[in-house]
Amino acid sequence: MVLVDKRPHAYRTIGEAAKSIGVPAHVLRFWETKFSQIRPMKKGGGRRYYRPEDIEILTGIRLFLYEREFSIKALQTLLRDEGLAAITAINPNEGSASEKPKNTKKELQSTAPDTQLEDTSVKKATKTEIAAKSTSQQESLRLALAKLTGAREKLSSTLEN
Repeated sequence: MVLVDKRPHAYRTIGEAAKSIGVPAHVLRFWETKFSQIRPMKKGGGRRYYRPEDIEILTGIRLFLYEREFSIKALQTLLRDEGLAAITAINPNEGSASEKPKNTKKELQSTAPDTQLEDTSVKKATKTEIAAKSTSQQESLRLALAKLTGAREKLSSTLEN
């Protein structure tokens, strides 16, 4: 099968999208179940067609899951809190997700342990920031709930009188 080079704005089949991103097609189908932001067009027979925007989102998801080692849950939280801009604004210097990593994790650990440690601390910092945001949001919700409970009690006592 020969793949024809398409224009940048052309729609891609699931096979073409998977190849350009560097993951198998079944992974894209799985990600569709985990990330509501992925919404390929579906034509007759259920065939998926990915728009350039979908490819950009998938590229960001691959970067965060595979290269930055986010868990699916952490990435879902990031997307919920910060939106698509958090994953689609990829710095070209970081490399696009469509490129295979130049070094494997083992090669990085054996050749540059300091770099690996810095990379791990950045990941932990990002995950910590997400957890801190989540905790502050929970506190805000607890405070709002306490205020609502107090208002409900006042309203109940006013209605009883």
